[in-house]
Amino acid sequence: MIFEYILTVAQNLIVAFLKLFPEWTPPAWLTDLGGNLNSALNMLTGLAAWFDWALLTACTGAVFLAWAVFFGIKLARVGVSHVPGVGGSG
Repeated sequence: MIFEYILTVAQNLIVAFLKLFPEWTPPAWLTDLGGNLNSALNMLTGLAAWFDWALLTACTGAVFLAWAVFFGIKLARVGVSHVPGVGGSG
């Protein structure tokens, strides 16, 4: 019950803060983002004669996968360093 009251007060504060700003209508390029992305991708399909999109996608995916693995290793090292007797900062 107290937690619900705190959440209600926080919600009312956020709504009051947001009402300080004027009404905003998003621009057309933002509301039609799917159409703009589709037209940009359609323009790129003609470049298949010069770019091997499958190879480019595979290389980009490999780079992002390597970043994810390295980030996971770093996150595991940070987590293990907090275990007493194992890491340097425990």
